[in-house]
Amino acid sequence: MKKKVNIICLAIMIVAALHVGALVYCMGLSFSMGFRTATEVTKQGEDMDGNAAVLSLVPKKISEQNAICIKDEKSGQDKEAWPLMVMVPTQDEVASASPAITLFLAFSSLAGGIVAFLGLIKFVICLNRKEVFSWKTVKYLRLAGYGMLICYICGTVMGLLQTYAGWQYINPAYFSIDFSEQMETGGIIFGLFILLMAEAFAIGLRLQEEQELTI
Repeated sequence: MKKKVNIICLAIMIVAALHVGALVYCMGLSFSMGFRTATEVTKQGEDMDGNAAVLSLVPKKISEQNAICIKDEKSGQDKEAWPLMVMVPTQDEVASASPAITLFLAFSSLAGGIVAFLGLIKFVICLNRKEVFSWKTVKYLRLAGYGMLICYICGTVMGLLQTYAGWQYINPAYFSIDFSEQMETGGIIFGLFILLMAEAFAIGLRLQEEQELTI
C-alpha cells in the first residue's frame, strides 16, 4: 500500500517539477530574447516602440488567401502553411501590454508553482512518516492547492492580457483569435481538487476530534 502511494506521489512531483521547470525555461527565453532585442536596438541608437505578444490563431478556412510560405530546408522550395501561432508587436499605450504587469504576473506564477511543489514534497514526507490524517497534511495540501491556483490563474491572466494586446494591434483576416488557448483550465481544476482533498481531510480530523471528546 505504501509503495503504491509513493509511486503516485512521485508521479505527481515529477509532473509538478516539469511544469515549474518549463515555466522557468520559458521565462528565461522571454527575458533573454527581450534583453538581446533591447541591446541591439540601443546599439543602433533607436527607441523601442513597444513589446511583443503571441497570438493563437484558428484558420476560418484552409485556402491560399490565409496561407504563408515557409522555405523547406531539404528541397529549398517555398511551401504553403497555415500558422496557428504568431508573434506581433504591441504598443506601450495598451495598458494590458504593460511590462510591469506582465513581470508581476510572471513572477507570481513562478512563485505559486514553487510553493505548490514544496507543499507536495512536504505532503509526501508526511505520508512516508504515516502522518496521513493530521493537521500537517491539511496545511501542506492547502499550501499546494493555493500555490497551484496562483500559478495557473496568473498564467491565464498574463496570457489573456498579452493576447488582447496583440489583438489591439491586428485582427487578422481569415483567422479567428483563440483566447481559450491561454486558459490554464487543467491546472486550475487540479488546484481546486487538491483544496477539496485538504477540506475532506480537515472534516475527517474534526469528526475524529469530536468523537474523542465524546468518549
